[in-house]
Amino acid sequence: MKEALKKKQTELRHLRRFQQNLLAFPDGMVCVGEAPDFLVNTGHGHIGIEHTQWFRESNNPGGSHMRARESTQDKVLRLASSGYESRGLPPVWVNVLWSFRDLPTSSRIRELANVLADLVEAHLPEQDGEVAIKHPHPAWSSLPPEVSFLSIRRKKIFSKNLWDSTRGASVPTLTPPDLQKRIHEKEGKITSYRQKCSQVWLLMVANGLEPSTHCELAPEVEGFQFETDFDRVFFLHHADELIVELSTRVPRAGDAK
Repeated sequence: MKEALKKKQTELRHLRRFQQNLLAFPDGMVCVGEAPDFLVNTGHGHIGIEHTQWFRESNNPGGSHMRARESTQDKVLRLASSGYESRGLPPVWVNVLWSFRDLPTSSRIRELANVLADLVEAHLPEQDGEVAIKHPHPAWSSLPPEVSFLSIRRKKIFSKNLWDSTRGASVPTLTPPDLQKRIHEKEGKITSYRQKCSQVWLLMVANGLEPSTHCELAPEVEGFQFETDFDRVFFLHHADELIVELSTRVPRAGDAK
């Protein structure tokens, strides 16, 4: 239930960014749905907007391994932050650099969270101070193998805890075949969508805040015509507030998808 709510909150956040940055976004009440994800009541009919996210390695049979790893790391930090807060300690900004060799696993989430909360409590800096636990800091050997570096900042202006990760990765380039494949994957329910909508749009989103969602569009995307039954298709880079409307055409009879 929590995962479903979190997913819908992410979709809504992306839609708001899309709405804020698309000058031609239709006027009307936005309703949250499931099939499609959103309906815009324009007063002259409904426009359906189907949402989908792009992740690196999303074509793997088991899904994006990079995204799964990020999700596990995020769970560790949420639990660690919650455990730290429950001790009545002052707000801090904690940053974790994860090891590339020893990856956190689901079975280690709670244990890692407790270790990190203990480390932050034990090495809490003075007001407006900072502690960086890395070699040759005496506590460096106390870091779990999944963590390479841990920094703790404490400022008077902090009103709440912030625990985040430092991550990095190369930026892949999305080509027309990559996007065309994703568009086709989302077309299976268009017929049922049209029973509710006069138009159906597809919103593809790269969040851009995690390495699993880093990407850039290849130059040839601009002049490419994508085949789809969606009325309009948009690509949104959420972090950069970049919106690109893809040029589309309805597939001709006999075209293979």
